[in-house]
Order: sequence, then C-alpha cells, then structure tokens
Amino acid sequence: MDRLRIEQVAYSYGEKAPTLININLEIKRGEFHCLVGRSGCGKTSLLNIASGLLIPDQGTVYINGQRLKKPIADAGFVFQSPTLLEWKTVLENILFPIELKRKSTQKEQERALSLLSLMKISDQAHQFPQQLSGGQQSRVAIARALIKNPPFLFMDEPFAALDAITREEIQDDLLAICNDQNMTALFITHDISEAVYLSSHVSVMGKGNIMYNKEINLPEPRTLKVRYSEHFNELSHLIRQALEGNNRK
Repeated sequence: MDRLRIEQVAYSYGEKAPTLININLEIKRGEFHCLVGRSGCGKTSLLNIASGLLIPDQGTVYINGQRLKKPIADAGFVFQSPTLLEWKTVLENILFPIELKRKSTQKEQERALSLLSLMKISDQAHQFPQQLSGGQQSRVAIARALIKNPPFLFMDEPFAALDAITREEIQDDLLAICNDQNMTALFITHDISEAVYLSSHVSVMGKGNIMYNKEINLPEPRTLKVRYSEHFNELSHLIRQALEGNNRK
C-alpha cells in the first residue's frame, strides 16, 4: 500500500527565515488530502518536499517506510498554469511525458483517448491548446498527469483561474478518476469550499507549520446536495476558524 509519511521536516531557502518548521503529516493510500493556508505559509514548499522535488534540511519523507531521496517515480503533477505545448495537439500533449523517453505504445495511446473521454474533451483530441477554453486546458493538464497511472497526484492550485461553474465540474471529474483508480492526492488550494468538497482530510497551514488537521466525513460520492448541506457548511466554518487561529490540532 502506497503511504506517504512526513516526519519533523524543516526547510529554509538559503539564509532566509524557515519556510517549514517541524512538519508531521501522514497520507494513506487512496486519500485526497488538501493543504489550505494563506499565501506564503509554505504550502508549495511542503508539496515539493512531499513529492521529492525538494530535499528537507531536517526530517524525513517516507514512501512505504522507505526514505524518499529523489522525486517519486511517475508521480503526476498539475499546477495553476496548464503549461501545455502550443505546437502539439491535445492528444500529443497528454502523451508527451511518455514520448519524452520513447515512442508511446498502442495501449498507452488508447489510455490517452480514455482519459480524454473521462475528462469530457474527446472532441478536442486533435485541436491545439490555443483553440481551447481555460477549463478545457485544465482538463488536458489533468489527463497528462494521469497518463502513467501514477500512484500519487500532486496539485498546486490547478483550478484557481477558472470560473466557479467550470471549477465545480472539474472537481467532480477529478474525484471520479481518483476514486476509480484509488489514487493518493495532495492538493493545494486557497478555497475552503474546494478543500472540503474534494478532501478526505484537510490540513491548515500557517507560518510554516500545520496548525490544524480535520477528517472530512462527508458522504461519497460528493454531489451538489453534499456541497450545499448543513454539515458541509459546518466543516467549512471549522476550517475558516482554523485559518484565523481559533482551532488547534
């Protein structure tokens, strides 16, 4: 079982004040874990350390009990900007992580087409990024991150630039894929509602540390009814209080 464990991690950029201080976090296989916090609190640094893109100054990251010393093999990444290659079609963009090293197989091409279908952009397979809307580009970026069927998915505010309706639609599609493939996700957002809707767990960060952890015990699958339920609002309020420093772990 793929499990990510972070123990007593600290990190600083050069001689600057510590960005992360004594971080402890465990994410189990199949969990969707959100990090919420104000700008500059260390969320992205923690995601980069959790994925192996950064090595902590102190502490250790473990994958299945083994110390992580380099980026997690075949992990999927999605960032705020889709960063698609404008001279390649949608299908070519999705296959690009594979084509970087070798020619894609027929099976991999079929998987790419399947992901296009799951993300509801099959009709755009042979279009170029500049022909797509922002929401469609985000769907391509997610499909590209999933092409290798990664055990871990790391996402840094991938929907921040989208309108509210498109954002909710993509949230539902992302959850369906993660649940179907039992994928483990670490997701950064400033949006409390987004964090509560997507997550099995939410961690609130502030000043380089995790101030509050909350299990999100909402019904599965998540639906529009769940999004506007009283319990959803209660959980959102708890996260908001934690951001204001009124809760403890």
